[in-house]
Amino acid sequence: MNARCFEDDYPEWPDYEQIELGRIEVAVEDIIGTSDAVKESYDQDFQPVPSELNSFRFQKALQFVKDKKRKGGKGILKAIDLGDIHLMRINNKFYVCNDGNRRVAASKICEIEYIFADVTWLRKKR
Repeated sequence: MNARCFEDDYPEWPDYEQIELGRIEVAVEDIIGTSDAVKESYDQDFQPVPSELNSFRFQKALQFVKDKKRKGGKGILKAIDLGDIHLMRINNKFYVCNDGNRRVAASKICEIEYIFADVTWLRKKR
């Protein structure tokens, strides 16, 4: 089974109001899916499928995340800065949008609790 995809879970999402929350600390366990373009590369737990896990690009991302974890986090929650990651927040859950899927999946493997990400909150228009 593929990773959850916000386009599948919320087909009406283009009609939602988009509020930019900026760069904030996000619990990795609350990142549950991705965009439609890469959902086949991850399973329902947002772990890479074997072909993705063994890819050079994923292994490179995994090493990057391990190095960042070793250096430690910042802020109150000791969040790890993994570079530019954009998330969509819908109903208090998060989906990776565009770049950052490998780094997020690697952070789950490395048991990182919080990361910094640029977040757009999608909510139904009132």
